[in-house]
Amino acid sequence: MLPSVEMDYSGLTDLRDRLFTYEAKYVPGSRLYETHMTVSVTKEHENLP
Repeated sequence: MLPSVEMDYSGLTDLRDRLFTYEAKYVPGSRLYETHMTVSVTKEHENLP
C-alpha cells in the first residue's frame, strides 16, 4: 500500500490548474509539474481507518 500524501495548491491562482493532470504528474520542467507540491501526511492521519 502506498503512503498517503496531501497536495498543496496554495501557489496556484487558477482553479483549473488544481487538476492533477498528466502534465502535472509526469512532465518534468512543465509549469504544473514544478508548481504542484506534495506534502507528506502526518503520523496522526496515517492511523485513521
